[in-house]
Amino acid sequence: MLNSPAIRFVLSDMFQNLRSEDRGALLHEGAGHSVVSPFVEIVFDNTDNRIPVDKEEVCLRRTVTSNKEDYYLDGKHFRHNEDNRRKISENMYHADNEMVEVCKRIKSCDKDITLSSKGINDTMAQNEDLEMRITEALEVVAQIEFDLRDIKDRIVNEKQAKDQATRDLRSMRREIEKSISEMAEISDVHKEILMQEAEISRR
Repeated sequence: MLNSPAIRFVLSDMFQNLRSEDRGALLHEGAGHSVVSPFVEIVFDNTDNRIPVDKEEVCLRRTVTSNKEDYYLDGKHFRHNEDNRRKISENMYHADNEMVEVCKRIKSCDKDITLSSKGINDTMAQNEDLEMRITEALEVVAQIEFDLRDIKDRIVNEKQAKDQATRDLRSMRREIEKSISEMAEISDVHKEILMQEAEISRR
């Protein structure tokens, strides 16, 4: 913005001592008709009251004719060598510099915001991926717990079946032992009967 020739023409001191031919060149330059009194007008934002004028906008105009140049502040004429004009020009120049600096800072902030947004988006993507992995891991853990419960149930059932089989085997052994004992008694009785029959036969 400070590189604008029009702004330099109004605010800087490089065009203060214009010769007659310089003014003539300014009055007629280009393919169109020459003008009698060309001017450059700049409107400044004065909401911060940097310029000592009780207005939110300040208009500074520089007009050039063939033999003189004039300055106007909000339509009021003043001489270009007045201290007030210099102060106003300096304030406007510094305000313009600060505006450029603010624009640079805004661009830098925009860049930081863009980088921060990218970092936030990357972090969110990583969080989503992490949450997905956690969900998958929880599903695996739930399946393992289900399988463990099934195995425990089977072990309990098998133990109960084994205990029942052990009890049945003991009962069968007792029955067998009882049967053997009864058979032994029957065998003894049978032997005694045979002996009695043999003795009777000898008589």
